Amino acid sequence: MASEQHYLRYLIELEAFSMLFRPRAKDTEFIQFQRSDYTPATALSVFENIKDLSLNNDSDGLKTAALVFIYLMKNDQLQLMHNPRENDHQWFVRNEVTSQTFDFSTNKSAMNDRSHLEAAQVAAEDGMASAPTQRCFDLLERVESSSRRYPVDERITLENCDSSDFIAQKRGIDYLYQQGVFGKFDKFNND
Repeated sequence: MASEQHYLRYLIELEAFSMLFRPRAKDTEFIQFQRSDYTPATALSVFENIKDLSLNNDSDGLKTAALVFIYLMKNDQLQLMHNPRENDHQWFVRNEVTSQTFDFSTNKSAMNDRSHLEAAQVAAEDGMASAPTQRCFDLLERVESSSRRYPVDERITLENCDSSDFIAQKRGIDYLYQQGVFGKFDKFNND
């Protein structure tokens, strides 16, 4: 994982699914979902789905859409970008290998040929602000209809997530599932 992808520290990858967590005052909220392997066709489909379901084109809405896109795609080459020269900071995603951009403000995915994107920078880490927001969870839940969202009575942060009882339990269940302890199940699509 690239060091610039600080926002992915809140993502927990298991064999059967992924979880994203966000610390709250006295507990932690989780959302459990499936990430997709990155292919150009899948990326475009996810991009269009997010565009259709995004509610706001303001700076926070664009940042939320870009982060949800990154959370849903299995690709360590995706970077959250922002252009501080644009009003209210423009946010988008760039594939650092192909230079393809996913700009949620324009309704299109394109090669990086737009002049205002040239001044863009990789989004810097900003501490607690790198934790997923409620708005991010809301959009992720709308985009990934099979996701499950739930609170946990344990306050989990980046500092204590490695010693979290809840996360250890989830990892253990995932391991047992992968070993066939609960039986063998075929994955299927609900398309």
